[in-house]
Amino acid sequence: MLIVVVFIFIGIAVGRLLRGRRIGWQPRLTDALIYILLLLLGVEVGSQGEVLDSLSTLGLEAAALAMAAVVTCCVGSWLLWRGLCRGKMETATDKKADTNDTNTSPWQAMRGSLIIVGCFVIGIIIGIAGRLPEYLYNDRVMIYTICALLCSVGIGVGSDPMTVRRLRSLPPAMGLLPVVTLLSSWLAMLVVYPLMSGRSLTDLLAIGSGLGYYSLSSVIITQMRGAELGTVALLTNIIREVVTLVSAPIMVRWFGPLAPISCGGATTADTTLPVITRCCGPTYVPLSVYHGFLTDFSVAFTVSFWCSVG
Repeated sequence: MLIVVVFIFIGIAVGRLLRGRRIGWQPRLTDALIYILLLLLGVEVGSQGEVLDSLSTLGLEAAALAMAAVVTCCVGSWLLWRGLCRGKMETATDKKADTNDTNTSPWQAMRGSLIIVGCFVIGIIIGIAGRLPEYLYNDRVMIYTICALLCSVGIGVGSDPMTVRRLRSLPPAMGLLPVVTLLSSWLAMLVVYPLMSGRSLTDLLAIGSGLGYYSLSSVIITQMRGAELGTVALLTNIIREVVTLVSAPIMVRWFGPLAPISCGGATTADTTLPVITRCCGPTYVPLSVYHGFLTDFSVAFTVSFWCSVG
């Protein structure tokens, strides 16, 4: 998490130096890095044979759990937005978003999401075929890409003179969003529990506590509950992350700007932050990082807890 903060602040410092200059390249750079990140994520998934072999038997179960979590997080964040926050939020970002919604066709709104899906699918195909150089399968490449993304996001925030004013406009009630995210994810597991034969409630709560942090949560669950449940957790949290990346514009339109942050869970301080910034505006970057930090920190404890009590 420290590296996340470091690269964001490096980007902000660079952005402040560039303030007043034209930086039309920054949004395009951010988009390009998002596409590269999704391509690499697809390569990682496609190169893991055990994940692909289990798609036919465990994929539907994981998809159901992921979508249930996405829906409950959207609803929970919308209730927080409507009940505590919306009346206090009147920023230039919101007005700009309203204008864009009016002038943007459905195809333009979905184009970026379709490109993201295409990059992910292409990555899976490449991963299966093993056509890329071996060094691209190294986790460091993805980490470097994430760092570049965060730096680009920081440049966009630092170059915007309205950032401080927008940050001050955020109501304190938004600090409850990490709690809403965790409780909504648990609620999703309770809702789908009657439909999941052969799974205990604590199994599902452990999976739901992953909050998109598929690497850590799946490792913990595999060690404490076995490889099969660990694979379900891996697929569930990968799907949750990809759905957030793809559907963020729709979430903002239907459920408000807190929805993609809540659905992104522990990823909102790194992999989903650029998409959240693009869809919600720079106002929500501090909230997204704060949300990602707290949910990231909670994963090890909540996943281990539910695995131990079952």
